Amino acid sequence: MKKKFFLSLFIPLFLLLTLFALGVDYLSQQSIEDFAKESLVNELTNLHETLKTIAKENPAGFKNELETLLHSYRIGEEGYAWAMNRKGLLIAYSAGARYDNLNLLEEDAKIFFPLTITIKDTSFKIIGLGDQRRFVAVKPVKNKDLLLAVILPMKEFGPVMIKYRLLLIVIWLLFIGFVYLVSWSAASRAYLPVLHFKEVLNKILNLDQTRRNEPRFYPEELEPVEKELDLLTGKLYRLGEEEPNELTGLPGLIKLQDEIFSRIDHKQPMAAAHVDCNYFTPFNHRYGFERGDGLIRFMGVLIINTIKKKGNPDDFLAHLGGDRFVFITTPDKIDDISSELRNSFDRQVIFHYDEKDIANKSILSKDRQGNIHKYPIMKLTVTAVTNEKKPLFHPLQILDILAEIRKHLKTLDGVNYMKDRRGPEKDEPPPEHEDVPIIKEGNGSGG
Repeated sequence: MKKKFFLSLFIPLFLLLTLFALGVDYLSQQSIEDFAKESLVNELTNLHETLKTIAKENPAGFKNELETLLHSYRIGEEGYAWAMNRKGLLIAYSAGARYDNLNLLEEDAKIFFPLTITIKDTSFKIIGLGDQRRFVAVKPVKNKDLLLAVILPMKEFGPVMIKYRLLLIVIWLLFIGFVYLVSWSAASRAYLPVLHFKEVLNKILNLDQTRRNEPRFYPEELEPVEKELDLLTGKLYRLGEEEPNELTGLPGLIKLQDEIFSRIDHKQPMAAAHVDCNYFTPFNHRYGFERGDGLIRFMGVLIINTIKKKGNPDDFLAHLGGDRFVFITTPDKIDDISSELRNSFDRQVIFHYDEKDIANKSILSKDRQGNIHKYPIMKLTVTAVTNEKKPLFHPLQILDILAEIRKHLKTLDGVNYMKDRRGPEKDEPPPEHEDVPIIKEGNGSGG
């Protein structure tokens, strides 16, 4: 009875204080959102006016001026800007976004592409989840068929929110402690008349206390629970194998295997291409893993945009680890995708180098033995195979062919694209397959 009386006092007051704290927190977030909206809209308006001036004074060089302007643009510590055309392709973006925010750039493009037609004036949105929540202000650039955006991650306000919430939590805990003491004191005073009666009643009934030390569950009752836990652990393990790549969010070998088998089973025209970088390992040693990871994310976004521009709607891209990617398309698209991919990479990869290295067109970096060597600016290497002349019947066969071509390319100077044009061999096995696992996914440093 004492406990019930205590809870009847404490719980309503606890809920009331909690709702009040949540309300104060919500109002503070609204204030931050209003401040961010005003700041971003002003930034976007200034940037838009600058672009209008450029378009009027130098229409022929507008694209180059746009890339230069956005490349040097920065707002706050991690804010960035981008320009996207009506086809959903990113035309230019801030240098500050190239290492940490390439996944966010891809997500921005997916979110705003359906809205490119409907957005007629300045629009403000909050997108993303968790650490990736961000404020976005977008505005169309008239007569240029472009959508301009300025983005500010919400975590820019993180230090202020942390201090504020810590203060709010301390105040909330102090009030909860006060409510607890008041409720317990009131319940104790109300319970005193009942206490003596309960003691007398226990003596009269002579309650049996022997079962208080007995276990609540017996071993045979726990066996079904253990079996269910084993089943759940197995399911989680299998799900973990199919996790997308943590760096790019792209599927890996398991999904790639399923995609290849599906196209083989449906007898579809198929082309598979392996993409990686020459001299990626020296780049990693020279600039560090953070810059290396940024380059890999850039590769993922670049391949996605290129396939979207030159490929088919159902083309598939997988990340095998490191700088190694494989995409699946049709034979009629493979040459155009590969050419566009290599040209786009050559134009944009220099933004990942320091100015001194760009001027020298090379970097100094250590090899695996620790010796210093001079390495040129990275190039993209694409190797491809199709089922036009040769039957493809298993993912392992396809990856072996691509590896063989890649090895041959290393012996050729100045060649960074090759497609297998050979016909079937005499002892080629029949085009049948079993759903067996392919080679283990590796980290693959490339280069």
